[in-house]
Amino acid sequence: MKRHLITAAALVLALAGCSQPQETDDAKPASTPEETQEGPTVYKPGAYEYDNGEGTVTFQIPATEADAPEIAEVEQLREALKAPKVAYIAGDIDNRNGTEQLDPYSVYLYDKDGKKYEFESASIYIGDNLSPNLTADDEYQYPDGSPMTEDQYDQLNSDSIDLYNSYLNQGDPGERNSTLWIYQGEAPDEFTNPSMEDGMEKYPLVPAGESTPSDTGGQAIAPPAATPEEPSDEPASARNTDAEIEQCEAADIETATSGDIQYCYMEYGISVGDPPATPDVAGPGGQL
Repeated sequence: MKRHLITAAALVLALAGCSQPQETDDAKPASTPEETQEGPTVYKPGAYEYDNGEGTVTFQIPATEADAPEIAEVEQLREALKAPKVAYIAGDIDNRNGTEQLDPYSVYLYDKDGKKYEFESASIYIGDNLSPNLTADDEYQYPDGSPMTEDQYDQLNSDSIDLYNSYLNQGDPGERNSTLWIYQGEAPDEFTNPSMEDGMEKYPLVPAGESTPSDTGGQAIAPPAATPEEPSDEPASARNTDAEIEQCEAADIETATSGDIQYCYMEYGISVGDPPATPDVAGPGGQL
């Protein structure tokens, strides 16, 4: 809470006010700072963006088939699989001037009550939710557990794999892609704190046309506190990689986001929740 200094002049005015006639009972009491304190900015559906100075991502929040025709293909698969209804965010990833991959794994919105809405990248959502199941007993099933034929399984599994692969590993340096993020349920009509997750960091989004590279360019929402480092001849990229590997190995499967889990596995082959490998003291040299 902000502290307010009472100056001598203000004190005199306050004392003088004591001699004035009292207001009627109908007068409204003066509001306190707590009552007038503003909450988080509330945003409406529309276009938002992130700009890191090299590449940009434009988001349509939320999106329909009119905004992104590729939604129709996902909807066709979802309906064929009898899967729950979803909401979409459509994106344009323009990394033609980039030097590093720009591929947000998740987009986050929060409603005014604080509920979080995580829209997962299309590849993650399709891989986890839009594919048929083959049980240990060789039974073919829809995602809800109801049975399907082997022919239905083969066709839907092929469609799911093709769609999954079409959204995998986007945003390479020099590349421009259209993509989707998916949330199971309905998107909020209004939201606060729109952000995206790329790698192990979250970055804020701003209304399209209002950003400059300095607004969102590489500024993480909650970066770790900087600590003094000893001079090192090791390249900075190698040190960053080591730090991310440590984060992946220390991540908790119960609290890690799906984006973190996917990133750790795709980038470093680390399955979040598994204990870090240790050298085999009985073997020749061990195995990392």
